[in-house]
Amino acid sequence: MLTSGTTSETPGALSVTVVGDVAVARQEFTMNFAHGSVEAVDLFSLARIAGAWRVVAVVSDVLGA
Repeated sequence: MLTSGTTSETPGALSVTVVGDVAVARQEFTMNFAHGSVEAVDLFSLARIAGAWRVVAVVSDVLGA
């Protein structure tokens, strides 16, 4: 769990799809606020460059919004 002041994030399901030297990771999580919580997701695009995985893009959204 990540916490900052009165907010925190609780990780949920994680899935990773790898195709050769590219991958997509989907991380679901709950954003917890003083007034309630919302479900959200981060999608990470990765590329293997010179043998190391590098994040090349990140997009996020609130689920059900």
